[in-house]
Amino acid sequence: MRSLLEKTANALAGEGVRVDHEARPNFSLEKVADTFMALLQSALAGGVSRATIEHYAAATEDTPVARTKRLFAMRHREWLSYNERRLQMRKKWEAFFTRWDAILLPVMPCAAILHDHSEPLAGRIAWVGGEQCPYWDLITWMAPARVATSPQFAPRSAVQLSRASSVRPNWAARAFASAAFPQRRGCRRHSR
Repeated sequence: MRSLLEKTANALAGEGVRVDHEARPNFSLEKVADTFMALLQSALAGGVSRATIEHYAAATEDTPVARTKRLFAMRHREWLSYNERRLQMRKKWEAFFTRWDAILLPVMPCAAILHDHSEPLAGRIAWVGGEQCPYWDLITWMAPARVATSPQFAPRSAVQLSRASSVRPNWAARAFASAAFPQRRGCRRHSR
């Protein structure tokens, strides 16, 4: 992934585009991913019964399934806190885009995956770079583009940078400063 991003950034620079490999919005990938996941799970919980929500709230394990259950059962006070984070990140994106016109980010950390259809979804696994990781970690790279978007800062497109020999895309980048968050590779590590 990194080599494709760097190749794209170098091609843009070769065409006269000013590229900065160190430019970043002022927030960490982990913080934006946690915020995105919390707000996403909260939104997905709309069709879950009150009894199930109460059951989910009692989950205490430190597993992807239990974390997802707790996010589904998030109380309004918690949601307000995550929403405030989102609004702060939106302001940081606005500041970033006063200096830059675009940012290149991967949409996914790997080529198209073989899907795990086991249940529950939060318990599924994926393989990224030879490492096993929780299924939900695959959306980490979407978080910067999606968590704090407003109409004027929403990503406008995704562009495919390479294609595998099969029909599945090998890699894509959100076209929206080059190699943002380059220290992030493969699976996201939970600090909890």
